Amino acid sequence: METCIHMLNNSTLEWTIRARVTRVWPTISSFTNSVRGYNLILLDRHNHRIHARVNNDFWQSLDGLIVEGGLYEITTFAILNCSASERPLSSTRFIRFLNVTTVQPYLDTSLRFPQYGFEFVQVDEVQRLAEPNNDDQLPVHTIGMLRNQLVIHVIGVVEHPGQVSTIRTRHGDRRVHKFQVTDGHVFVRVTLLGRILDSSNMLFTANLQAPVVIVLAGVKIKRIPVEVGLDNYHLTACPWTQIFINMETDAATDMRNEYWRNFLGI
Repeated sequence: METCIHMLNNSTLEWTIRARVTRVWPTISSFTNSVRGYNLILLDRHNHRIHARVNNDFWQSLDGLIVEGGLYEITTFAILNCSASERPLSSTRFIRFLNVTTVQPYLDTSLRFPQYGFEFVQVDEVQRLAEPNNDDQLPVHTIGMLRNQLVIHVIGVVEHPGQVSTIRTRHGDRRVHKFQVTDGHVFVRVTLLGRILDSSNMLFTANLQAPVVIVLAGVKIKRIPVEVGLDNYHLTACPWTQIFINMETDAATDMRNEYWRNFLGI
């Protein structure tokens, strides 16, 4: 019998869920740089999400069955507690695939599943969320944590799309893309490094309809002191970050309209 994701608990292993896989990313060993396993974000038809972890041997046995965007029925798995300092979602629990877990494509087209599960933070809320927070509960619309930094979804209009440049770090030269996202009233800086640049470079290489609306899904807020009494607030990528540009959704249309209202002062 199917269970809604938000009802899952650690009382049994005998669960069955039906969900869309909205994100897949590997867990990389910091010692050997090898893949230790894979992570999934699962979204059910009630718009509830949960993080799932799959060890590498089990993942290889699936032989490419799981892909982003696919619908699956998943049965027999464990529910465990998340680390307090690192979780991609607001949920404090995650799914651990077991050797007895079964995964099958879900082919029933009579049920509608959301494509994405965004919980947007407004651009003008980013600075407030970056302030120190002593509450055990995550602030509203914060989707997770990474090394004690809040993780959020942000939608806005790209301002100054910038270019990819190379910077020198203690780990060697790295490619970085810096730009700004605005709602037409305030802006927040974005600093991206690593594989996510394959998505963000569309901002200056593609012929895009302006104003360009960007969704930064799963980015962390980094608070950078620049001098006494003054901070910079940057959005930076996590291993699970996704970027969507000019999506054909109501949220993107609303953001474009809000931008023009703020920009024109109407």
